[in-house]
Amino acid sequence: LQSYVANLAKLKITSACAYSLCFKNPYLKTFITSSIDKSLYYAFSTKAYELEENNMFKKNQTTSFSKEELELIMSQLEEKWS
Repeated sequence: LQSYVANLAKLKITSACAYSLCFKNPYLKTFITSSIDKSLYYAFSTKAYELEENNMFKKNQTTSFSKEELELIMSQLEEKWS
C-alpha cells in the first residue's frame, strides 16, 4: 500500500524501496531491529536530557529510570552499533 501511494505521488525510488520489502530479503530483519534500536536510543536520550538539572525545557513527566540507568542502556546500545 505504501509503495502504491508513493508511486501515485511520483516518488519512484521510495515506491521501489517499499515494494522491495514485500519479498524475502535477508536484510529486512537488520533494518527493522536497527530502526527499533535507534528509536529506543532517541527515547532514552530524551528522557536523560529531561532529567538534567540545568534543563530549562524540563517537562513535568517522570520516568521510572534514573539518569544512570538511562546512560547505561544508551551505552549498551552504542556498544551494539560498534
